[in-house]
Formats: sequence, structure tokens, C-alpha cells
Amino acid sequence: MTSEKNDGGMGRIIAFPGGRSLPAPVDAEAARRVAALGYERWAARARLTGAPIPPEIRHLKMQIDFAATMLKQLSPLPEDFRSDGFWPA
Repeated sequence: MTSEKNDGGMGRIIAFPGGRSLPAPVDAEAARRVAALGYERWAARARLTGAPIPPEIRHLKMQIDFAATMLKQLSPLPEDFRSDGFWPA
């Protein structure tokens, strides 16, 4: 049996027996969008070479993080929160 834990509007964690948990759906969508940017590749390049992450990539990631934070504060969460209208382009 699963239970949902609400942490004051900052997201929901689904907890399973044995201590496993899944990220809130908004966090999963934000992670999918950041991965589609190739952000981790840019971040790895920055760590290895010292070359900065391109500003447009860095800013878009910040905007995605901000959108996720704002969406997690909505109660109830819109069913279509994965829609591009809620996320930066």
C-alpha cells in the first residue's frame, strides 16, 4: 500500500514499504525537461574543462526549476501540468 505525504506545498513524495520513494510528478517532469536540454552534458563539460555552461542553457534550467517550484505550490495540481503552457520554452 502506498501513502502520500504532503510537505507543505513543496511537492509530494510517494512512499512505499521498505523506505523506497518516488519523486513528485512535477519533479519528474522538470527532470525530463532538464535532461532534454542536455544540461548534465554541459555541466560535466564545465566541471572537466572549466568552460562555462552557455547562458541560454543555464537560464532555461533556472526557469524550469522555478516553474516546478511554483507548480508544486498549486493546490490542487492541474491535471495538465505537463503541458508546455506551464513550462518555459
